[in-house]
Amino acid sequence: MAALEVSYSPDWIRFRGSVFYASGDNNVADGRGGGFDGIVDNTQFAGGEFSFWVRQQIKLLGTNLKNLLSIYPDLRASNKFQSQANFVNPGLQLYNVGVDFELTQRTRLITNCNFLFFDTTAPLEALVFQDNISREIGTDLSMGLESRPLLNNNCILRAGVSGLLCGNGFDALYGNVDGKVDNLFASFIDLEVSF
Repeated sequence: MAALEVSYSPDWIRFRGSVFYASGDNNVADGRGGGFDGIVDNTQFAGGEFSFWVRQQIKLLGTNLKNLLSIYPDLRASNKFQSQANFVNPGLQLYNVGVDFELTQRTRLITNCNFLFFDTTAPLEALVFQDNISREIGTDLSMGLESRPLLNNNCILRAGVSGLLCGNGFDALYGNVDGKVDNLFASFIDLEVSF
């Protein structure tokens, strides 16, 4: 696994670029797991919880392609606390560009664009009995507001909208009769209070 983020903040605007790589297992029959999986996720990278890919749990044939608040497509049956790590998974390559705007001292606007690819599709092809699945997951677009009305971390209000423009690999896994998947969209609002 490797991650790199570079940013430039000339004033109240912050420009970001990120690259993320988690290895996948390209030979599911060799008795060794070559994929990367995390222990407990709450990813604050490449859009973090504002990102559709990170925030949504995506099911696949009685398991999860990826779990809630995880960046890894790890094919675990349930969340991180109830199942073991799985190192026979497709892995991920993610390329991100984003811009953050400090609108006020209390409020920040966060925008992101993630380009998502499986590192390898061999585990997926074995799971769904389908050859030649494309590595392209799709493009993840997100925008969110984060407000700290008390100027500290005791009260944080977050709201966002996000979408996944599905790529050929996602279409191959979830496509209907014509092989296509409608683009996916989600929104959320949450309040975190701590004392």
